Amino acid sequence: MVTVAEVNEIFERQGLKIKLPYPADWEVADIKIVEKKEFANVVRVLLALRLIDGEGREISDLYYGESEVKREPKVKREAEPLEGLKRELLPERESVSFKDEKDALQYLKNAFSHLLSDKGFTVVTDKEESKHVDIYAEKGRRKFFASIGLRADDSLTSLGERMIELRREYGGEHDYAIVVPAFQEQFGVTLNDFENWLAGPGDRLSRYKIGIYAVDNKNPNIIYPLTAYPKERELMAYFMRTTRHWEMMREQRMLKRRAFKGGSDAP
Repeated sequence: MVTVAEVNEIFERQGLKIKLPYPADWEVADIKIVEKKEFANVVRVLLALRLIDGEGREISDLYYGESEVKREPKVKREAEPLEGLKRELLPERESVSFKDEKDALQYLKNAFSHLLSDKGFTVVTDKEESKHVDIYAEKGRRKFFASIGLRADDSLTSLGERMIELRREYGGEHDYAIVVPAFQEQFGVTLNDFENWLAGPGDRLSRYKIGIYAVDNKNPNIIYPLTAYPKERELMAYFMRTTRHWEMMREQRMLKRRAFKGGSDAP
């Protein structure tokens, strides 16, 4: 887990004047953005936190913070550089589309497995736990369970329920995830459909600390956290950075959609 001091350092690197008002050595077991509002030069956030104090007690709290931000014109807005995001980077794809479902599933599996390996996990295929999911990894005593889906629909909801049952079986000290493509129009799910799903079934999974992680369709090194952050320190730091990429990509996607007649999502 990361400490309060380390989370504050991450905020500072992101240019945010937000500091958690707790002892620096307290551990942050979970951090979730409950609400975020952006204005011309200010960002305001409400965070739901689970903390471990100096005596090992768990504390749940809400923290509201705001920070001045410097913004460039939208036409010049670019993603945060990838330096330091991962130790090794996978090559980008030439297209955001996939040959077929099999191609998409393999891409998602490779991207997420590579991220786990890059952050010190070992992907395991010969243990009982690996039979339950598409990707199972270990780092010390920590276990990571991840299943893959292509569409934010009833099938993904059912997959989420299975992950909840898996969490009940193995315990909340481990991490659980569903991995999907960030943009699913090719599979019949628009961005609006995806966001509606996140606000419904996705919100239920968030309450059970089941992470929804969306792999960028073109760049396998960028994976967006859409619900809960993982507990493991290096992964949490990674996802706190890619959150900003998601906001930018979503904004660009929405602008492209409005440019298309009939209001359909851009391909």
